[in-house]
Amino acid sequence: MSAGEAAAATPASPPAQVRLPLAAPSIDSYPQHAYYLSVMELQPGAIDWVCSNYLQLSAFPAPETDELFFFDFFVPEIEKHINPWLSLQKIDRRYFAALTGDPVQALRDALARGYYLKLPLDEFHVPGTDSHQRTHYPHPSLLHGYDEQARAFEFSGYLQGRYAQGRIGYDALRRAVEGLAECGPPEYPALFLVKPQCNWPYPFDPVAVGEGLADYLGARNSMARYRTMMSPVDMRFGVDVYEALRSYALAVAAGAARSNPLPAHLLYEHKRLMARRVRRMLELGAIGLAGAAGADEWIARADAVAELGLRLRAEYLKLHRRPQRSAPPDALERLIDRLRASEAALLGDLLAALKAPA
Repeated sequence: MSAGEAAAATPASPPAQVRLPLAAPSIDSYPQHAYYLSVMELQPGAIDWVCSNYLQLSAFPAPETDELFFFDFFVPEIEKHINPWLSLQKIDRRYFAALTGDPVQALRDALARGYYLKLPLDEFHVPGTDSHQRTHYPHPSLLHGYDEQARAFEFSGYLQGRYAQGRIGYDALRRAVEGLAECGPPEYPALFLVKPQCNWPYPFDPVAVGEGLADYLGARNSMARYRTMMSPVDMRFGVDVYEALRSYALAVAAGAARSNPLPAHLLYEHKRLMARRVRRMLELGAIGLAGAAGADEWIARADAVAELGLRLRAEYLKLHRRPQRSAPPDALERLIDRLRASEAALLGDLLAALKAPA
């Protein structure tokens, strides 16, 4: 059943099966990106919003996780800001439970109306997760379908450490909802009903891209652009994230920090999306060119930076999987230096060639 057909269904006669479509998200490192982009990017025009906003990186000191820093994209949070490409409804999960009673029926009815559901579950009861049958751990999943005959929901989540799709039975889902009461932090107080929806046109924004590139190259605190809503805090931004990654890798190698491969994957996703952004800018004529050969050169340079990002991720995985981590990660450090220099040259030229809107 398509999203449109599901939306037309009535709660009195829900269909026996619903499977809402999913896009391959441009970013899948964290659920706050992957889940919403999986819905948003069903709409072809949404890529211009992604390319105009997913530019800046940040590294927030996080000693409480034993990982030194929390690395992420710095973008307008979809759950806290109006988005041009999504309909988003936020509901307190305890209030939702009090109103609806049986979570299976309530969630099934929402899916039959065409809503995707981002909701926290106790992953002790979620098949395929690292915590399944091991420990009570709260984490959001994205429900996107159900099958009455199989008595199961279809969901997206992080299975064996990768963003993937799976199934959870009705009874297991009930236990996963009830099990949140047994979980410690982090607290996830809300669930979200999500639909793809164009609220207003959002074409590619060369001004936003220029500002984002300048902030990234200058390692500027981009929180200053949102100071009417938040006070800027001390974080690493832009190219300074490379030094945060170096510090983190050295701490991991010395046994002074817990290893997490996500920062290296996120850095690669940033370079991969940058290459896609360059292609999109060329399609739109947003980059000044000197003949057709110029376009090929831009693409080759952007792809080379993305390839270095991929190699850096692979090198970090060697460190992550190494049982004895006492040796300094020399090859990783050299790749960090090389990637930073290559990217800075590319983005400096890109910023200079960026055309302002007419």
